[in-house]
Amino acid sequence: MILSFLFAGRKRRKLGEEFFSLVREASRNPDFFGQGKVPDNVDGRFDVLVLHSFLLMRSLRNSSSDARLDQLVFDAMFRDLDTAVRELGTSDTRVGKKIKAMAVAYYGRVKHYHDALAKNDLQLLQQALQRNIFGDEIDPEQIGFCQQLASWFIASEKSLGAQSPEQVLDSGAEFAATDFS
Repeated sequence: MILSFLFAGRKRRKLGEEFFSLVREASRNPDFFGQGKVPDNVDGRFDVLVLHSFLLMRSLRNSSSDARLDQLVFDAMFRDLDTAVRELGTSDTRVGKKIKAMAVAYYGRVKHYHDALAKNDLQLLQQALQRNIFGDEIDPEQIGFCQQLASWFIASEKSLGAQSPEQVLDSGAEFAATDFS
């Protein structure tokens, strides 16, 4: 069909939204939040969303570079964040600045995660998680949580890496179990 290119974009956008819905659902797991864990606030929720989205997008990019499924997820995530920022009462003139700040934060975080994975360095990953989630002030309970979170991160990367994009859509994204006791 001569107009099929119009519908291809819609299908790809819907596919990105399907993948992102799995990320959004997984990032809302209450096991990540609480005393000594990720703060249950806007920034904390953003950090957990970044973890999940990075892991799924990395998996999709490694398994299917042709279709750039990771880019579809990224686009869906930032459309969702745009909506969330607006719902939080940000004026239309400030939304762009907020989204740009989120994109900068996202890229900064994933660079550190990517570097730690490339070096196969669990301690470097743990330090990145500590810095991103808790900043400079961290107590021993939070250090222990970051150790567990780094192990979860590595296990999730392996689990997702074993799934094809089709399997992810059919049975869900298989992040590692959250045993943060």
